[in-house]
Amino acid sequence: MKYSKSNPPMTCMMTQSTCYKGTKKMTVKGVLWHSTGANNPTLKRYVQPDDGAPDRAELLSKLGTNANKNDWNHIDTQAGLNAWIGKLADGSVAAVQTMPWDFRPWGCGSGSKGSCNSGWIQFEICEDALTDADYFAAVYQEACELTAYLCTLYGIDPKGTADCSGVTVPTILCHADSHKLKLGSNHADVTHWFPKFGKSMETARDDVAALMSGSTAPGTEDKTAIMGKAQATASQMAAFCLSKNASPQLPSCTVEELARMFIEEGEAEGVRGDVAFTQSLHETGYFKYGGIVTPEMNNFAGIGALNGNATGQAASFPDPRTGVRAQIQHLKAYASTEALVNACVDPRFSLVARGVAPYVEWLGAADNPQGRGWAVPGAGYGANIVKLLGQILAFQDPGDGYPANTPEWQKAGFEALVERGIINSPDVWKAKFDQPIKVGEILAIIGRM
Repeated sequence: MKYSKSNPPMTCMMTQSTCYKGTKKMTVKGVLWHSTGANNPTLKRYVQPDDGAPDRAELLSKLGTNANKNDWNHIDTQAGLNAWIGKLADGSVAAVQTMPWDFRPWGCGSGSKGSCNSGWIQFEICEDALTDADYFAAVYQEACELTAYLCTLYGIDPKGTADCSGVTVPTILCHADSHKLKLGSNHADVTHWFPKFGKSMETARDDVAALMSGSTAPGTEDKTAIMGKAQATASQMAAFCLSKNASPQLPSCTVEELARMFIEEGEAEGVRGDVAFTQSLHETGYFKYGGIVTPEMNNFAGIGALNGNATGQAASFPDPRTGVRAQIQHLKAYASTEALVNACVDPRFSLVARGVAPYVEWLGAADNPQGRGWAVPGAGYGANIVKLLGQILAFQDPGDGYPANTPEWQKAGFEALVERGIINSPDVWKAKFDQPIKVGEILAIIGRM
């Protein structure tokens, strides 16, 4: 699941709204979906921070500013929801919480038998012209992710029922469903939109249940996630590279050092460092280069190397680690909506629609359901990286030459002696690491210091 207690949705509490000021708490029983009925997919149309919010500038940078000031965070708006789903300022789709989950929303109105406002968390999905399959797929998935999170949070069975004024109600339903049950006003959402793309509240309940059970979204079972822990080791990655190119053009570090940087920077941001390293092998031809990017630019994946650019017209970084960090951050921009851990060094981070490519196979725009990606048009780009990654994972890890279970502090001290030239035959000495050392050997080493 995308969201959890440690990674909740974005929050922009709209405390200036009439609903927030006038509602009361409720016992949560389920989740009710709405859609806006207007062709405007941007969240900024409806969601804006309080005038005096301490994080107002940061929120506006993410949401965008509603210049017309007709958002719902005003005292004269007689409606209010717990959350909204739509496009952020960067074009990515996200969910934003606007009231506490247990605050009774003013969403579905009422019918002759009562109202689902009493017990059902409610959110709006910002509609577009209802013709964009990619946008629909993105907001539908986000709605399923948000609902799965809420069902987990409150112990709700997504395929269960609950009582509302003596009526048996599905725990997950839409505004149109509430009207049919005489527990909401007469609105068609979301039944006027979802069937156009083969979806319904029945499929929504199934997809939410699948997310909660740990199943992947339909059609993504065999995809390779970009976020996660590396499966290949640094030594394995470096050895595989050297088997293809014995002389990598890396003027400021060795391939072994570079591989370790990818693992370390990937772990910092939650990105698979082995995926990023494999992408670099694919982009540079095992660090042979020969295209727009040159070796001294420390740009290992062609960031900013646009079609038609001349040699050298791409992003350049001061050292290898910065270049690795930028690549890891650029991958995170595509794969996730989570904030960066380290300060941003990727010059094109803000240009990415966040979260549109969680899988390696979707890094090529031609292969991505939303038509966006690292490579444009990029047909087969991600598949080629996955194929290469498989070869790395199948490559026998040569290890680092130390006996098993050698403490890291011993390795670090030994590497320092090698770097200073005191040890000039490291492979011989590594083989002796778990053996007794003679006094003469110790004195010989001390004598060279």
